[in-house]
Amino acid sequence: MNIVYAVQYYPPHTGGLEKVAHQLAERAAAAGHTVHVITFALPGQKPGTVREGQVTVHRVRGWHIFDQLFGIPFCVGGIGMLRTLWRTIRTADVVHVHDVFYLTSLTSYLIARWHKKPVFISQHVAVVKHGTLVMLAERCVYALWGRPMLRGAQMVLVHQDGVRDFVRMLGVSDDRVRLVRIGVDLTAYVEQDEAERRREREQYSLPLDRPLVLFVGRFVPKKGHQVLFVARDAAYELVFVGSGEVPDSWQTTPGVHVLGSLSPHAVARLMPAVDVVAAPSTGETWTLVMQEALACGVPLVIGDAPAYAAYELDRERIVLCPPTAPSLQHELKRIVSDPALKERMGAYGRELAARYFDWEKNGAEMVALYTQSSLQRTPNNVPPTVVTSWDDGHVLDKKMAALLTQHGVKGTFYVAPQDHELASEERLTPEQARTLSTTHEIGAHTVHHQHLTTLGDAEAAYEIEESKRVLEGVIGTPVTSFCYPAGKYAMRHVKMVERAGFTNARTVKRFATSLGRSMFELPTSIHTYDHWLDVWGVLKLARFRPLRFFYLYRHWDRQAKALFDRVQREGGVFHLWGHSEEVERHGDWDRLKEVLQYIGGREGVAYSTVSEAAELVFPQS
Repeated sequence: MNIVYAVQYYPPHTGGLEKVAHQLAERAAAAGHTVHVITFALPGQKPGTVREGQVTVHRVRGWHIFDQLFGIPFCVGGIGMLRTLWRTIRTADVVHVHDVFYLTSLTSYLIARWHKKPVFISQHVAVVKHGTLVMLAERCVYALWGRPMLRGAQMVLVHQDGVRDFVRMLGVSDDRVRLVRIGVDLTAYVEQDEAERRREREQYSLPLDRPLVLFVGRFVPKKGHQVLFVARDAAYELVFVGSGEVPDSWQTTPGVHVLGSLSPHAVARLMPAVDVVAAPSTGETWTLVMQEALACGVPLVIGDAPAYAAYELDRERIVLCPPTAPSLQHELKRIVSDPALKERMGAYGRELAARYFDWEKNGAEMVALYTQSSLQRTPNNVPPTVVTSWDDGHVLDKKMAALLTQHGVKGTFYVAPQDHELASEERLTPEQARTLSTTHEIGAHTVHHQHLTTLGDAEAAYEIEESKRVLEGVIGTPVTSFCYPAGKYAMRHVKMVERAGFTNARTVKRFATSLGRSMFELPTSIHTYDHWLDVWGVLKLARFRPLRFFYLYRHWDRQAKALFDRVQREGGVFHLWGHSEEVERHGDWDRLKEVLQYIGGREGVAYSTVSEAAELVFPQS
């Protein structure tokens, strides 16, 4: 496969994200894939394309003003970045974006979607505690493009439990979130004898006979380096390794050694030469530094977090404490004064590293996800399929069903048995629904056509479950498809639908020619209604050609034909939906007949219900 990685920075720039991107690119290349990395050239580094081992690295010119002035790794690119991304992504099989926060990520995602390439996103962090303005910027990013990117990705990879919870909170369904441990090369971290320890300490002018506590990471507040500095004590000396700035006074503070930034290889050599690694960060779990310390067999002190509870850790052999100076000071003094405890903690660390953080195993699992994903059906390998669905259970659905049958098209009719928006005489009777089910599919639409987001959880669950029970009692066969009334739902409702026993659920998202990434959030192609707010969708459908746009805009029938033509040409699912009462009210039966005549009876096109199409696209379910 041809895999493109888009990452803000790449080694030699230091940082956990950069390390992960580098490891993954190298692992994919070693597995036989063609790998391209697109990143920004660092200050003083020449832009251009170079071959680094088996990986092709494209470094583009950018402006690093935020990094240089505020220590925020955020770079702005220009035409060169756009040109390189466009040219490289166009021929890719998979595009893998690292973190949604960066402009490289947003641009890569948009270009990949334009070229219909599957996008994987590694989301490394949630909302990071910085200054007020930076946190405001983070929230704006997630609101404007972060959430849509994550929800539109083929798969979202996370490396920490807290980030997984954050991604779920943003509305990404569980089936598209994968927790994958990063891991380290266990063979790179070996025990050192006393002579090797002395040589490493001498290299950095560190004391040979004093306990050393090592901090590795960027010098930003969330990493906790300032808290550790306050926790200094005569029982040990502190060693700080990382990028960024610290106060000048630290350089002359007794018992404090600031080494600055070191290469990953140098850190791997230095870690076994110290007595304890301290990582009092907040908002993070199992960072690369923590994993490296475990692999080295060095006692580890980390900031406690709820996510660690899932690991059932032996807290006698790994220290999790509040990231406060008094707590750190107490734990560090206890460890450095007890050689037997240090030995037990080191052995336990190596055991945890082998269990959870073996990069050879974890990296292979991550790379295998690309191949597994390519085996799923996408618009390009689903045969042209036509689906229609009709909401609410209006008595005019009888006329709609007859029209569909006349043109050889199947329909799924989503019925709310006691729809509060319809008079009793306007609703399908049980007998009519039963008759309809003999030629088309009946789906559920809650009992009373309630917008789920306006209900409490208990009431929402009742509406979902009871609608299935009532309709199955009416038609005598299983009801497997659900439709969210007005398209209003949250992720908790998705889980309710799944728990109720449905196998798929439809939304009202339009302009799709696939069934998306989740069986419980199926999009559609066209609604039989002329929407004023469809400007962006019609622009994309018209490929941004002005005359074509004005021809299509506010003409749902023309849009339907255009999207059907795309599906017939490229494969995928064309999904037409609406309301029979709405068609009647707007006098659109002739327009609908014309569309059905256009899309019906085509050779090489499959005509399916929603459940049949979902089973075709998601056969593993």
